[in-house]
Amino acid sequence: HSPIYIFFRTKGKDTLAEVNKKNEIISTNWIFNIDKRLPLRLVIPEVMKLQEKKRNEVAHKNEAAQNYYSYADSIHKNMAFLPFTEVHYKMEKPKSSLIVFFDKNNKISILNADVKREDLQSYLYNLPIENPSQMQFCFAQEMTYGSYI
Repeated sequence: HSPIYIFFRTKGKDTLAEVNKKNEIISTNWIFNIDKRLPLRLVIPEVMKLQEKKRNEVAHKNEAAQNYYSYADSIHKNMAFLPFTEVHYKMEKPKSSLIVFFDKNNKISILNADVKREDLQSYLYNLPIENPSQMQFCFAQEMTYGSYI
């Protein structure tokens, strides 16, 4: 595995996401360690660039290599990993008619209806849709990475 670090940096009044690119070994599993204070508007473009670099590699490509977010599992008190290799991020307005939106305060809305976090799974299962892959999950750009995870 190769650890990929995205650090929180400030330059004057600006917040920056600084990527440590020394560990990018394409043929390995990448474990992303991201500062939880960073807003998604800074994190996701960096993650997208790294995913694209890995997906487009030809010479040293390893089809079995995965990408994982690391986070502290406070319940089991250990490091945990969330796979996201097959997630394709976009920074554009969604075109789908079924959007699950998470705002920066962790409020969830679906089809203009507010949904409680604890009710989300049952709400999604009971939606009258033919193809669940038509759903798009959207997150406020100002949401922190910590809230996203």
